Amino acid sequence: MARISVKVNGTQHSHEVEPRQLLVHDLRDVLGLTGTHVGCDTGQCGSCTVMLDGHNVKSCPLFTVQGDGSEVVTIEGLASGGKLHPVQESFWEEHGLKCGFCTPGVILSAVLRENPDPEERAIRVPVPAAGRGGADAKFPHPASRDAVVGVAALVTVSARKISAARVAITGVGARAGRATATEAALVGNAPDASVVASAAEQAVDGLTVRSDPRMDPGSWRALAVTFTRRAVATALERAG
Repeated sequence: MARISVKVNGTQHSHEVEPRQLLVHDLRDVLGLTGTHVGCDTGQCGSCTVMLDGHNVKSCPLFTVQGDGSEVVTIEGLASGGKLHPVQESFWEEHGLKCGFCTPGVILSAVLRENPDPEERAIRVPVPAAGRGGADAKFPHPASRDAVVGVAALVTVSARKISAARVAITGVGARAGRATATEAALVGNAPDASVVASAAEQAVDGLTVRSDPRMDPGSWRALAVTFTRRAVATALERAG
């Protein structure tokens, strides 16, 4: 178990979580904030969208421990003093929904905290931070809500080289941790497939691979390498 401290909708919470627990389940099952929905369970539909430190993120592929020390805002936290946020009010007045299941994620995606007075183009075609991209990849347990192996990657590319990289991995070692060898292998190099493949091979360097009678250590390592390569490659693609 890992102890985390996170501010959610203005209230500080500190509690223990399983390293592989997903943020969406911590919000729903532990804190009772059920406005954050689980839709596709792969991070594609956006029903699970929340704000993390002012940025929109999808909470179903994000590990709770990755939010330690951060501030989270869910759909419940947008209203203030009993008054709906203007975006919520607009959805209410115009009945801007279909079945309503994904509406919390749509509203949170529309609340432009970083630019309260955007140009029309910024609304119609959201522009990500130049040269920065993030992604995750996970191998889900077929009988639970947890990821058996999960990797999250955040990269920055400038002057055609990877200038920064953060790679978190869980499910392989005794606890979640940083794949520091992979990060070091990425930084300073061109964002091409051979660099990603070579860096991914170092994903479990420095980690004590878990002991499990159902799988040999080599299989755990292979899973970690595969999902590290996938997450980093997707993050680089999004960084442009």
